Amino acid sequence: MNRLLKYSLIALTGTTMLVIGTIVYITTALNINNFKPLIAQLITENKQRELRIEGDIKLTLHPKLGINLSGISLSEYGCKKIFASAEQVHLSLSWPALFRKQLIVDQITIRGLKTRLIRFSDGSTNIDDLINSDKKSRQIEFQSSHVHLKNTALIFRDEISQKEFALVNLDLEADHITRYTLNNLRLTAIGRIKELDNNNGKHYFNIAFNMKGARLHNDKLTSSRIDLTGKTIHSEYNWIGKLTLSNIISTASHFKGDLAVIQFASNNNDQNIQINLATSLIGNPSRQQLFLPHLTTILNICTPDILNQCIAGRLSGDLSIDALSEIMRVNTVGTLEDSTFKTALTITNFTQPAFIFNVDIDKLDINQFLLPIPGKINTKKITRNNSDLNRLFNLSFLENLNANGLIHIGILQTGNIKSSGIQFKIQSDSMPK
Repeated sequence: MNRLLKYSLIALTGTTMLVIGTIVYITTALNINNFKPLIAQLITENKQRELRIEGDIKLTLHPKLGINLSGISLSEYGCKKIFASAEQVHLSLSWPALFRKQLIVDQITIRGLKTRLIRFSDGSTNIDDLINSDKKSRQIEFQSSHVHLKNTALIFRDEISQKEFALVNLDLEADHITRYTLNNLRLTAIGRIKELDNNNGKHYFNIAFNMKGARLHNDKLTSSRIDLTGKTIHSEYNWIGKLTLSNIISTASHFKGDLAVIQFASNNNDQNIQINLATSLIGNPSRQQLFLPHLTTILNICTPDILNQCIAGRLSGDLSIDALSEIMRVNTVGTLEDSTFKTALTITNFTQPAFIFNVDIDKLDINQFLLPIPGKINTKKITRNNSDLNRLFNLSFLENLNANGLIHIGILQTGNIKSSGIQFKIQSDSMPK
C-alpha cells in the first residue's frame, strides 16, 4: 500500500509538472498574438461578426492565469459597424477550475466599454443572434469573484418609442457572481434620455443603484435590499428621488416586496415639494400588474409667492396598475392641514390618458394659505388677492386633458364668504353630455 501511494504521488507530480511545463513552453516559445487572425476568423465564421484586437494579448501564469487585452471591438451582425468596444480587458482565471471544465474568473476588469443596444421598429434587436446562440449550448460554467466596469457607456436606442436611453461614466462592481447568485452589486452613472427626432430634447440625471444578496434559482429571484437614487443635473427643474426595496421575491408570475420606501423632493424656482411614500408590493411581471395595498404618503408643498404657509398633508390608501389593459386606480383618504378628503382616481389609455375622478373634502379654508394684499393686513375684513386665488384654482391645465369627475366641498371659506355644499363638475368635450 505504501509503495502504491508512493508511485501514485510520483505519477501525479510528474503529470502536473509536465502540464505546467507544456503551458510555459507554449506561452514562451509561441507568440500568442500570432493567433489573433485565427481568432477573428473563427468569430466571423461562427457569429458573422468582426472581432478586432488592436493591442497585444498578454498572458501571466502565476499565481493565476491572467489575460490582458487592449483595443478590442466587435462589429454588428453581418457588417463592419461597431457594436461594442473596450479600451482594456483583464481576466484572472483559476487553474484548478480549468481542469474541471469550469471558467472561474477571480477578477474581470473592463475599462472604457462602449456598447449600443437597438430595438428596431419590428421588435427585433441587434443582439438576437447572440442571445439565441447562448441558449443553444452552455459548455462552460461561469463564475467570478469580482467584476469591475470602469468608464463605461451603455446606450439603448428604441425605435418603437423614438427615444434613446444612455448610461455614461458608468462604474459597476459586483461580487460572487455565479449562474444563481450576485452579491453587492454597485452602480453609479450619468443617465441621459433624448428624443430621436429632437436633438435639443435631452434630460440628464445622476443614478446610483445597489443590490444586496441577490439569488436566482429555478427562475426565482430574491434580494434582501435594493437601493435606487436619481437626481437631475443641468436642468432648470431640479429633483431628487430615492427608492428602497426590502426582501424582494420575484418569479415570472409573482412579485412581492415587504416594504418599499420612496423619497422625492423637487425645487422649481420658488416651489418646493417633498413626498415620502411607504408601502408593500404585490405584482405579476408576466401580466405587467402591480398592486400597492398599504400605501402611506406624507407630503409638504411650499409656494412662497402664492401661499402664506407651507401645506402639509398625509394620506393612505391603495394603488393598482394593469399595464397591459392600461388601467391605473388610486383610492386614498387623508388630511391636508385642517381638511379631510377622500379621492378615487382611474386612469385609462396611458398613451392618451383619460382621467375619471371623485374628490370629497369636508372643509377648505383658503384664507389660511393665500397671502394678503399689502396695506390691508390690519383691516377687520381681510381681503385676499384675487390673482393669487385664480392662480391657486387655475384649471387651465385640464384644457387639453380628457378629464371627467366631481369635486365636492362641504364648507368652503374664501375671503369673507363662507359657502356650503359646493360641487365642481369637470367634463371634457369628448365625454357625452
